[in-house]
Amino acid sequence: MSLTEIRKIINDSDNIVCLCGLGMNSECGFPDHRVPGEAYDIELKYGHSPEDLFSSLFYTVRTKQFFQYYKNEILCLDREPGAAFYSLAELEKTGKLRATITRSFYSLPQRAGCKKVIELLGSIYKNTCPHCGTEYTVDFVKSASSVPLCPECQKTIRPGVCLYGEMVDNQLTTKSAETISKADVLLVLGTNLKSRLCEQRLKYFNGSKVILINEEEHYSDDLADYVIHDKVNDVLPYLVS
Repeated sequence: MSLTEIRKIINDSDNIVCLCGLGMNSECGFPDHRVPGEAYDIELKYGHSPEDLFSSLFYTVRTKQFFQYYKNEILCLDREPGAAFYSLAELEKTGKLRATITRSFYSLPQRAGCKKVIELLGSIYKNTCPHCGTEYTVDFVKSASSVPLCPECQKTIRPGVCLYGEMVDNQLTTKSAETISKADVLLVLGTNLKSRLCEQRLKYFNGSKVILINEEEHYSDDLADYVIHDKVNDVLPYLVS
């Protein structure tokens, strides 16, 4: 299957749903603390694993440590969306892309111009006081000298992301399943079909074509109808142009 043929499939579709994997974040320079080498470095630096540091338990009982890690390692505010995200925004403008579903919390599709995005794990850009509900910017959280507190309530501000130990919002899970069930083409970018993002959702897909673009090969690639092993930023702009 050539790129030209895949491009035609995308152009001929009027109901595409994109599963946007964390590999796209990596292409834009965002850290992936699930990678053994990066996880080891974090544990050496903070004395705890990334899973522990980024947990609801640490947010609640080791709040200072949580925010030290969160502000220094998670809030990478100097990174920008790559070319693939802008291509998704252009595809959405044509009416062909009905939704982008992601487990990333950096809001990269929205920052590139996408409007129809389901962020399963929330966003670093949504921060609230759990007491009074006042919303705060990510810059406010990042610039806090220690633990970010609501000036009015003096309560710890809650980042709008799903932490380890917490359940994904059931409404978002249901919405993503319903959206996928209506698609005729499923575009899987920067992840494999056995990832947490994909495996739980592929069963809802009733369409005809699964197109996978991922730099790394994986044993589950055979589950896709069309596979491209390359950087998403290099391939997607051509496919949707």
